[in-house]
Amino acid sequence: MSVSVEDLSPENDAQVCAFLDALGRHTPEVLAYHYPFYRDMLAQVGAGTPVYLGARCDGELVGLLPAFMHRGELGATCTSLPFFGPNAGVLCSAPPGALWRDIHAALLEALIARARQADAWACSVCTPFLSAHFERYDAAMPQALVVERSTQYQMLQTLADTQHAGALARNLRKAEAAGIEICTEPTPERVECFYAIYRQNCDAHGIPLKPRIALDRLMSEGLSGRHARVSFAYRAGEMLAGLLVLVSPRTVSYYTPCTRAEDRALQPGVLLIDRAMRTARAAGQTHWNWESSPGRDSGVYRFKQKWGAREAGYRTYVMALRDEQAFRQLGRQRLAAAFPWHYVYPFDRL
Repeated sequence: MSVSVEDLSPENDAQVCAFLDALGRHTPEVLAYHYPFYRDMLAQVGAGTPVYLGARCDGELVGLLPAFMHRGELGATCTSLPFFGPNAGVLCSAPPGALWRDIHAALLEALIARARQADAWACSVCTPFLSAHFERYDAAMPQALVVERSTQYQMLQTLADTQHAGALARNLRKAEAAGIEICTEPTPERVECFYAIYRQNCDAHGIPLKPRIALDRLMSEGLSGRHARVSFAYRAGEMLAGLLVLVSPRTVSYYTPCTRAEDRALQPGVLLIDRAMRTARAAGQTHWNWESSPGRDSGVYRFKQKWGAREAGYRTYVMALRDEQAFRQLGRQRLAAAFPWHYVYPFDRL
């Protein structure tokens, strides 16, 4: 059975959503980041031009590789996917076997070809969430630099086992005793307050800030409930914390949390996570994607471990299309400034 590759456009969105919905019912690899709504947000914040490739067999969409091409004064780069490092790579509806291998090869080779045609600096691909099938990327990108990375996740079926013991249970009781109320309607006033708290958190800890336009779009009424769930913790009429998660058929991604520094002791963020996990489990989601942490010795990593988080590996394959000296001459600061939100080259190799 032959595999053909085509560039997908918004005209194909209904097919793409149907493909992702069907595949997502069977695997946690499908994330909210793969859907057209997230593509549109990335385009709006300036991540570049969408390069969404579809693989077809006998006219049926059987594979998807989402990516973005950024073009600027210093040239181009291609990433699957940019913007705070979400897992992407090839999504394939065929089971492992000859067709599965052909779909991966066709999509990855087509993406690299488009990067070469654009005279890009690099073509980088993050492998899918919880997938250990690295062999197809090794085969398609044999000269790529391979960056080993890790993420954290949780099975939502274990919710009761992890949340009613130890410090976590005490923190939940503290939040409930404080009279914290949870609201879920993203009114303009609540979104404004959410972003102000989020900005304060980022400034205090040196965390890169997601643009306001990104969160505005993700909290918009059209996405609320289906692909995005937002909740706000209030006490005595004041917002203490907020949480935005992004949703696919089986996986909920922990996207943007925020808590007022002076109210952390009341544990409003813990209460929001607990409620979001329970909502997800009731809706049929099975996996909570905690995303990556700065390191195993970080407070963020340890916080996730308290919930019973597990660790899983993934890889970023970086196909450098310029020689190493060119990247070194450009340097970290110019690379980051020229290609915002894209993984162009491992900084530790410069």
